[in-house]
Amino acid sequence: MVFGYFLAVFRVPCGLAGLVSSQRMGAPFIIGLICFIYLILGCLIDSLPRAVLTEPISYPVMVTLGFNPIWFG
Repeated sequence: MVFGYFLAVFRVPCGLAGLVSSQRMGAPFIIGLICFIYLILGCLIDSLPRAVLTEPISYPVMVTLGFNPIWFG
């Protein structure tokens, strides 16, 4: 809850989504990057804490790229 509040106050998800959308990287590259990050974090962190820590950041990026949120979940 504290981490989510911190992200909301400093507008990290919106800023990251804007940064990704302004770059010329394709959607497959971004999905590959997120999958690679989840692969590395999967070796270090259990699944529930990993989801709680990364979803507030990766969800706005996926919505900005035009992916269905249900598919991403």
